[in-house]
Amino acid sequence: MERVRIALGQKRTRIALIAVLAVVVLVVLIAILTLYGTDDTDTITIPNAPSDLAATAISTSRIDLSWQDNSDNEIGFNIERKTGAGGTYSEIDTREADVTTYSDTGLSEDTTYYYRVRAYNDAGDSSYSNENNAATLPITIPNAPSDLVAIAISSGQIDLSWRDNSHDEGGFKIERKAGAEGSYRQIVTLGADITTYSDVGRIDSTTYYYRMRAYNDAGHSSYSNEDNATTLQPEYHIVGGSAMGLKQSVSVMALTKTERYYQGWHANPDQYRAPPGTIFVVVSVSTSNLGDFPLTVRRIDFILRDSARRDPYAQFNYSWGDVGEPFPQNPQLSAGGTVTGVILYTVPEGAPISGMEVVYVLEGTVHIWQP
Repeated sequence: MERVRIALGQKRTRIALIAVLAVVVLVVLIAILTLYGTDDTDTITIPNAPSDLAATAISTSRIDLSWQDNSDNEIGFNIERKTGAGGTYSEIDTREADVTTYSDTGLSEDTTYYYRVRAYNDAGDSSYSNENNAATLPITIPNAPSDLVAIAISSGQIDLSWRDNSHDEGGFKIERKAGAEGSYRQIVTLGADITTYSDVGRIDSTTYYYRMRAYNDAGHSSYSNEDNATTLQPEYHIVGGSAMGLKQSVSVMALTKTERYYQGWHANPDQYRAPPGTIFVVVSVSTSNLGDFPLTVRRIDFILRDSARRDPYAQFNYSWGDVGEPFPQNPQLSAGGTVTGVILYTVPEGAPISGMEVVYVLEGTVHIWQP
């Protein structure tokens, strides 16, 4: 009997434990349901459609959009566009939640575009907003630039500045003439929004006139005002003297004539005569790099000319010979470097050395060496 009573007691204990566990599980389930709910009040719903879509043309290639956000659960907005009333809508971009503006760029000029917008989230897409449209602005001839000013900077440079009076120009075209009686011709085309230009390589002591106009695909503006400036007097040197700039120095050391030069040092060296009707003028030059960076010098920039007519003489392609080491064609000088050599020119027979001059434009200033 005692064993029976013990067995019954153990069974009752197990039943009691099971009951307690069942109660605990029930309490936990009730707590979970109470905390998170069992209804569908938190189920994601499709967002409300945006409204009051407005489209405004800003330029020939841009339309700005704005709309009213009528939901608080969207992930973002899909923007659709079509060209013309008979076009087909396609999505062009997506904006994040709570954004209510968009700029559509890169459009064609004078074209009508239609738009619609809808919100979206994980539940799906809203219905569309109202449709709206706008036409990009047509391209018109730009306004003429004004306040053109010409200022002589040196004997070879005139700087220009002007006021840009348009926002839709493709660029500017600048025209120049020498002297009041000269004829204008275009010298350069510049990009949009540029308002300065340096005209270099001009002749010293010469008055240049300028005018300009803006342009785009629609055509050319009227001309700006005309202005003029006179390049400064050159700096003169005696042959043997030097010109000093901030980054370069140049010396012309000698001008001599010869009918021929020789190559080779054997008993019968090769002899090279000047072309018929001409003689050689040998110009000895030297230049140094005074700056901190490499400097490229062009042999062609050393000009020998008739001092009265200012007509340049042709350089002769001299490689080597007894008249001196040839000046390289385009030497690059390191900081502090110097190059020296001779340049040959062909000039008419009988042309006197006294009627010649060497010209070199150094940092915008014309330098002239005369015998």
